[in-house]
Amino acid sequence: MKIGILYEGKLDLPSIKIIVDRIIGLNNDWVPYKAGGPIITKMGAAVTLFCDKSVDLAVFVSDIDNCVDRRNIVRDFIKLHSEIKTIPIFCDPHFEEWFVVEQNAMKSILSIDPQYSFNNDPLRNNPKSLVLKFIFEKFKKDKETQLLEPDFYQKISESLDIKVLSKNSSDFRNFKEELDNFIKNVTIIDAL
Repeated sequence: MKIGILYEGKLDLPSIKIIVDRIIGLNNDWVPYKAGGPIITKMGAAVTLFCDKSVDLAVFVSDIDNCVDRRNIVRDFIKLHSEIKTIPIFCDPHFEEWFVVEQNAMKSILSIDPQYSFNNDPLRNNPKSLVLKFIFEKFKKDKETQLLEPDFYQKISESLDIKVLSKNSSDFRNFKEELDNFIKNVTIIDAL
C-alpha cells in the first residue's frame, strides 16, 4: 500500500511509519511530506503531492500543542478534500505522549526503573521534554551507545504494546480504529 504522510518533524516520521506498518501488518511504500512545524499551512501542498503520487491513503500527523482549534482545522480540511482518503493522527500535546502512556517500551529501551512513575515527573505535562530527558540520561549512563534520538524513537516504537496504547490513549485509539476500518474496507473491495 502506498501511504502519504504529512508530519511535523524528523522524529515523527520513522516512529509513525513503524507503528502504522505494525497495525496494518505490511511494509508500506511511503510518500513523506515534512511540514517542519505545525502541519496546517502545508496540508494543501501535501494533498497535491499525494494525489500526484497516487497514494492509497494519507496520514496527517498533528501535535495539538495545547491549541484546541487545531483538531477542528485539520478535520475541516480533510472533509473539504475528499479526493484522497485521509486519516488524522492527533497527539495531545505531542507525539511522545504515546510513549509515556504506554510506558513499558520506553522504560525497557531507556533502562528506566520499572517502578518509576512518569505521572510524578515534573516534565509530565511536556511529554517531548520528558522523553528527551530520559534519552539524554541514557547517553550519560551508557557512553558506549552509538544511538541517536531517532534510533531511540524507532526502538521504542517497535516495542510499543499496541493494545496497551489503545487502552491508555484516546487519540491513538481513534486513529487505530479509523485505520482498521480503512484496511477492512480495502480488503472487502479487493475481495469483490
